[in-house]
Amino acid sequence: MKLLNRALLLAMTLTLPLSAADPLYGVWKTRPSGRPGDTSKQTITIEPVADGIKFTTDIDFGSGAGMSTTYVTKLDGAEVPVYSAGKVVMTMRGKRIGPNTYEGSVAGPGGTGTSKTTLSADGKTMTVDGMMGSIASHLVFDRVK
Repeated sequence: MKLLNRALLLAMTLTLPLSAADPLYGVWKTRPSGRPGDTSKQTITIEPVADGIKFTTDIDFGSGAGMSTTYVTKLDGAEVPVYSAGKVVMTMRGKRIGPNTYEGSVAGPGGTGTSKTTLSADGKTMTVDGMMGSIASHLVFDRVK
């Protein structure tokens, strides 16, 4: 259950709606958290597809365990399924609330959560602040592609 809660918390970063000209398209990798013992890593690939925007997240929990998730959204705030290993593991909603700011929510077996994502003015850094139950998170991603 702890692993699923962490996956839900990390997956909240997928709630980043985009427009065709949005600089969020590409590949993003997390910076080290700086927390002692935390060796987790995350890579998000955001790309256009026929049905909207596809988000693929590869999570390495740093303990030998990992998880990949994917979903496609039309960016209308509607709830969409998130898949891992061919199964629906949670649902998500996301919307743009400003030129470089997004908000989202996630619901799954581990509970519900919210997130706020901000893209830097230069388009090189993405910051995600989330809350999964009583657990807060702060992730910083760098554009790698």
